[in-house]
Amino acid sequence: MAVILIVEDDLFIREIADMMIQDCGHQTLSASDVDQALSLLRDPQHIDALFTDIYLKNGCPWRV
Repeated sequence: MAVILIVEDDLFIREIADMMIQDCGHQTLSASDVDQALSLLRDPQHIDALFTDIYLKNGCPWRV
């Protein structure tokens, strides 16, 4: 079983991805923005894979 970090700002997509990955037998961690994702990545828990949105609405301060 892998631990997969899901980073997605859309709640519906994040929940669907979470359910699908768990249905495949993996453990999931979820984050809705960059700050939450970085916090989880800094934790001592091992993360095997990252499933992420390529553009987060609040991901970069210089984007509008």
